[in-house]
Amino acid sequence: EGDGTQPYSSCLWQPIEGATFLPDYAKGLPLAAGSLATAKVHCEALGSDCAGITLQPCRWKSVVLYSLRAQADPQISPQAETSWLKRCGDDIQDFEAGSLEVPVLPPSAASCDDD
Repeated sequence: EGDGTQPYSSCLWQPIEGATFLPDYAKGLPLAAGSLATAKVHCEALGSDCAGITLQPCRWKSVVLYSLRAQADPQISPQAETSWLKRCGDDIQDFEAGSLEVPVLPPSAASCDDD
């Protein structure tokens, strides 16, 4: 049943190749979910306050977090993070199948133990 709000499925998600993170937390808060599907729903509900999702596999050692991010500006991750950009509305027009390429770090830099 719909509640009259815009359906969350109106957005597409673009994976970014390589180890990347998106800067800044959505709404300036460390908002996160335990699954990609749940993170997508929350990110889409935040509208323009959430530009994408970054998977933080090393953040809490035994807990995988999909954090909601504010900026759509992929950065190289020294912690082997993975990110997805949200594409909604007019952004879908510019969406191309595939993914963005970000330079890949050497294997030694992608370890969770390297701080």
